[in-house]
Amino acid sequence: MTLLIMAGIILCCLLMIYILLFAPTAIGGEELNGAKLFLNEKTLRITRPIKLSGRPDQVWRRASGKLAIVDTKRRKNTTIYESDRVQLSSYRYILRRHPRTSKNAFDDFGFIRVKIRGKKAEFVRVKLYEDDEIERLHERATALRRNRAQPVAKPARALCKGCGHRKRCRSAL
Repeated sequence: MTLLIMAGIILCCLLMIYILLFAPTAIGGEELNGAKLFLNEKTLRITRPIKLSGRPDQVWRRASGKLAIVDTKRRKNTTIYESDRVQLSSYRYILRRHPRTSKNAFDDFGFIRVKIRGKKAEFVRVKLYEDDEIERLHERATALRRNRAQPVAKPARALCKGCGHRKRCRSAL
């Protein structure tokens, strides 16, 4: 057991060294040039005003002093999805309220670091939702989980196939 813990610690240290040495040069936008790593893959939880937890890949302190959230995705292209925007916005919501990070200022945007096989990572700037929108989305997700709301679908065979609401959705294909 101790050997396993030591291996995990060594792996985390190597990952942090790799990020510190190579990530700043891989960043395509000037907005993160000179940024310092503030947080790396740390799970954070809050219970108020809503219960949320998340594990941002990285949080960088930019030259302005503000924190910017970066999440890495492995994809075939640089398409950014609505779920990416919700994920980054939710991380910021948590970070703004977590005791370890709440005294910091945050950017109103984050970055998706898209890693395409065989290519250099590209950073895509993503405008974040305001906190009230994250609270509204959380309320909606809770209502869906508790069967107090009906899913609203944009029917697409591929999406419907993997959806957890398919059985009770009137629009499912």
